[in-house]
This record gives sequence, structure tokens and C-alpha cells, in this order.
Amino acid sequence: MCSTRSPWTREASRLGVARNTGNRSLERLRARVLERFDTFRRTAPDLLVRAQRFLAPPVPEPYAGEPRLLHADLTCSHVLDDGPTVSGIIDWADTEVGDPAVDLAGLWHWGG
Repeated sequence: MCSTRSPWTREASRLGVARNTGNRSLERLRARVLERFDTFRRTAPDLLVRAQRFLAPPVPEPYAGEPRLLHADLTCSHVLDDGPTVSGIIDWADTEVGDPAVDLAGLWHWGG
């Protein structure tokens, strides 16, 4: 095990938290959005514009850093807030170890 991993990641791996198999890679998330563009055109044209900016080349290189502990389903329904402050993150059922940008993709999906 690499010594540069965070204590959380080491502990998650020790406890058997799954490693991301690519289902939630940025490229896979990008492909899923592209598959739904026709729906966006009809129902949410403003979201389509934001999505097109996000999906425009260049596509980021695959993550080459040390895997990190991820929530892996970080969307608005899992973020608790108390006004302007985040007060908690719930529903860690999809927790995995992998590319930290996966969690940022969920937040982007929520708020752009």
C-alpha cells in the first residue's frame, strides 16, 4: 500500500471499500450526459448550454494520482445545509475509492 494515501483511504481499503471500476469515471459520466442530450434539448435548454461547456474538449486525462475515499453519489439530495453552510453529508452507501473528481462531477451536475 502506498504511503502517500490518506489515512481515510487506507482505512477504507482495509475495511473492504470497493475500488472504482470505471463506472463513475469522468469519461463514463461524460458519455452518460451525451446520451441524454436530446432530452436536455426539449426539457432543459439552459442545462444543455452548461453541459456543453463542461463536455467541450479538451477532455481531461484519466486520473493518475493516488485513489481517494469518495462519497461517489454526491448530489443535492445527499448534502445537508443550514443556510449558507454545509452541515452534513448523508447516504454513504456508494462509497468507493478512486478519482476524487467523481465527487466534483456530482456537485457540478447539481449546481454547475
